Amino acid sequence: MVIAVCLLLSQAARVEAADTRLYRYVNADGSLVISHTIPSDKVAGGYDVIDAASGRLLERIPAQLTPEQLAIKQANDRERQACLDDLDRVHSLYSHEKEIDRALEEALASIDSRIKNAEANLTNLRSEQKKLEREAAQLERTGGVLSEILVNNLERTQIQIDTLDGEIAQRHREKVGARERFAEDREIFLNGNCPDMVANF
Repeated sequence: MVIAVCLLLSQAARVEAADTRLYRYVNADGSLVISHTIPSDKVAGGYDVIDAASGRLLERIPAQLTPEQLAIKQANDRERQACLDDLDRVHSLYSHEKEIDRALEEALASIDSRIKNAEANLTNLRSEQKKLEREAAQLERTGGVLSEILVNNLERTQIQIDTLDGEIAQRHREKVGARERFAEDREIFLNGNCPDMVANF
């Protein structure tokens, strides 16, 4: 008996709590409606939950997004998160703008050092290539036959030269990339915030 009474009291409390809440939504005619219930087909359009006694807004349920709107929101969320990640990264690396300039100088100096090493190796290879070519030309003038070793050495040297040429070109591209990257870091550091990127649906 006691249990039954408790259940009745609990149900009555839930009904009373529900009666203190009203739903405000826009109907098919575009009119604002306030009711103790909300039609299921109006839930997707968004609604307000208000206190019946005071009229105070308790909760605002936004309208459900269309697939297109959801895609825009997700793209905005990803863009903002990427901006926040960049902001955290930059501020964890640098405490002053001058540190960005110093880091750029160090990066460029390191790349320049690798370029100089590659250019020195390239000079040596070109000298060796010329020596091998003179040797081959001399054999051809005297009617000699190019040995397999000489041919292989010429091919190997050319491959190494092509590789170093590509490496040097790549290092110069890295310098351009480094300048662009540190310029972006400077802009992020000085800007210091990310836009809200909230779409007006």
